[in-house]
Amino acid sequence: MKCGFTYLAVFVLFASSFTQASDQSVKIKIGPVWPRALFGNDNSIAWDASIVSGKTFDNRVTIGGGIDFLWNYTSKETRVNKNSYRVDMEEKTFMFPVSVYLSLTPLPDLKVTPSLNGQLGLNTMYYSRDERKKDVLTPDSGLVDENGWYMGVYWKLAADAILTLSESTGFFVGLEYQHSKPVMLGDGDDDSRVRRNMSGLGLRFGLNIIR
Repeated sequence: MKCGFTYLAVFVLFASSFTQASDQSVKIKIGPVWPRALFGNDNSIAWDASIVSGKTFDNRVTIGGGIDFLWNYTSKETRVNKNSYRVDMEEKTFMFPVSVYLSLTPLPDLKVTPSLNGQLGLNTMYYSRDERKKDVLTPDSGLVDENGWYMGVYWKLAADAILTLSESTGFFVGLEYQHSKPVMLGDGDDDSRVRRNMSGLGLRFGLNIIR
């Protein structure tokens, strides 16, 4: 983790060194992601929304920062009567990565132009699973409680195709891969740790605005 923070600090210093004339860029996106930790769940799809903003140089290189919000909610219900249901299980995942951002657009004058994007930062995540209907003959002793806050290094790579809508706005679709294996925070013993693998592929679409 220390190595990741070192790269993050170097990148921020590198980005702040640019002083020449530039444009302001904002990229807003949303799309489904399939993290490994959710494989096998009734709902294995998480949704990720993000906004990144920075300075664009010569319409080809953008440096900045942003924040993502990833969420997944799964529940199991039992129908009690016509309009009432008992919630037997709820599982929630909320993830808040904060990162620095680099985008390369080598052919900005095309009607449809490719773009490569990278993010590196710190991931904070909350996970909880609540099973309200339990078999009294199956004790919980020996099971690890995974509910709580997690933290770890986060990076993402993405490739987009941007369709130019106007002089300052483009619509993009793309494919991304995120990597993060945050570790649960709290007092644990030295011989064990709880880690959730949130790495996975995702689809993305949104708006790219330069002004």
